[in-house]
Amino acid sequence: MMKCLRIGTITFILLTFLVGCSAPQPTVTDTPIVTSTLSKPTKTLHKTTTTEDTSSGEETPPPLTATPTVCTGWRRSVSGTVYKGEVLAGNELAGVEVTLTQYSSCSTTAGEYQTVTDPDGSFRFSDLYIHDMDALDILIEHEGYKTFEQKWGGLELYNQGFSVDIVLDSDSQ
Repeated sequence: MMKCLRIGTITFILLTFLVGCSAPQPTVTDTPIVTSTLSKPTKTLHKTTTTEDTSSGEETPPPLTATPTVCTGWRRSVSGTVYKGEVLAGNELAGVEVTLTQYSSCSTTAGEYQTVTDPDGSFRFSDLYIHDMDALDILIEHEGYKTFEQKWGGLELYNQGFSVDIVLDSDSQ
């Protein structure tokens, strides 16, 4: 009897934990706060009117149109510091262009974003709407240094956001 009671209690605790761990639901008003320097083409859906089918005398319904869906996910920031050679105070690189590309089939912030590092070598992309199946790519091409490119998956950003130290190696090495 005690063994059954313990198993039932453990099951209840696990179910309570799992139900309480649901992800926040997005709203349709989610928009990127980070401003993209590249424009994206947009498609305009034109409203179609019904027409009369002259062969049967009945009205033909308009074609069905798809409504875009917003995937479930979370808001996170991606930030970091760019260094030359190694991560040491005084090695921070200012004025480095950092490009972040978010690949997603449903996120409202998918696309390419660019920023330039501050005097202390830091950069930040704020308020990205990340889905667990998204991919993020950071690319840095800076004169005198080897190209840096790193990819991450959406689940890697789930816990608290993402901060990375990026070390650029000199082209002359």
